[in-house]
Amino acid sequence: MKKRNTYALLLGIGSLLGLFHPAKTAIRPNPADDLKNIGGDFQRAIEKARK
Repeated sequence: MKKRNTYALLLGIGSLLGLFHPAKTAIRPNPADDLKNIGGDFQRAIEKARK
């Protein structure tokens, strides 16, 4: 259970780091929307890992 939780956390952090990668910022006109979406996915991943 703890291992899956850590995995979800690392996945979320990896997604956020990928979001701020300079190559990707040119492709995405609105990073705020991506942040919101990733935040929601991250929340769901944590809830799933807790079950």
